[in-house]
Amino acid sequence: MDSHALPDQFFKSWVLAFVIGASVVGALQAVGLLSPDHILTRYAPLWGALVVACSVDPALRYFGVLKAEIEQRWGDYTIASLLGRSTGALLGGVFAWAFAVLGG
Repeated sequence: MDSHALPDQFFKSWVLAFVIGASVVGALQAVGLLSPDHILTRYAPLWGALVVACSVDPALRYFGVLKAEIEQRWGDYTIASLLGRSTGALLGGVFAWAFAVLGG
């Protein structure tokens, strides 16, 4: 296994989830369904849902529910994907919220 494979998997997963999280939260803010002043009542459940939604795919691939290429063979790739996607989705949502607060 290449020594850069796990950090690369983490980074790719993190970027994907960051873009998804920022896009979903930004779109909901643009439509007017989320206002930046309701952080605990509206944003926290949304951030949790984004973390779960982005992290469920590598876990399902690891357990064989979905067809897998890498995650089913190496548990380290699953851990890198889960950590990357969960932190990326959370930080993407927080970024979109902070952008709305500081920009608005």
